[in-house]
Amino acid sequence: MALNDPRTIPYEFRVFRCDGWIWLYDNSSRSYPCTATPHVWAEALYTDDGRDEYHPDGALFTAAQVGGFEQAAIDWLEPEYIAPDVPEREAWDAASEAARADWPL
Repeated sequence: MALNDPRTIPYEFRVFRCDGWIWLYDNSSRSYPCTATPHVWAEALYTDDGRDEYHPDGALFTAAQVGGFEQAAIDWLEPEYIAPDVPEREAWDAASEAARADWPL
C-alpha cells in the first residue's frame, strides 16, 4: 500500500484508559510523525469516573504506549460502519457513539 492509496482493510476501533480518560483509536491505522516509531491517533471520549471537566483534544500516542494500557475492542459495530470504503470521519463518529453508549471500560 502506498501513501494516500484508498483504504483496503476495515477499521478496528478500540478504547484505552490513560490519565483518567477513556480514549478511542483505530488499531488498524498507524502514523509515523517524523519518526520510524509507529503512533496511533486517539480522541478522548469521557472521564473514567464520570467527572465533568475540560475535554482534551485528540493526541498521538506511540503504539507501544497504547499496548500497555487497559483496553477494550469496539467489536459490536455493524460492517457498514467500519468497511474500508466508509469515510474516515463517519467511521470515527459511529465508533465514538457506540463507545459512549456502552462504556466498554
